[in-house]
Amino acid sequence: PRPAVETGDLALLRGLLVGSDMLTVISAKQLHHEIATGQLTTLPLTMQGMQRQIGLMQRRGAHLSPGARALQQEIEAVAAAWR
Repeated sequence: PRPAVETGDLALLRGLLVGSDMLTVISAKQLHHEIATGQLTTLPLTMQGMQRQIGLMQRRGAHLSPGARALQQEIEAVAAAWR
């Protein structure tokens, strides 16, 4: 039988991919380090319909704590760098 693994654990997925000839359908951004260091590579395939929007939500008029606001700003800065 062909091995198949379904996991949401990115550390487990990285280990399986780096240590085997397995494939996955995942955003290359999630494996950026492994791709940049040559441990993994991407295949030239397009996966139409796999795009999705991800965002942050908060209550209107909510006052964020300084820590929450700093986290939100950092997420926005990192997301802008990936666009």
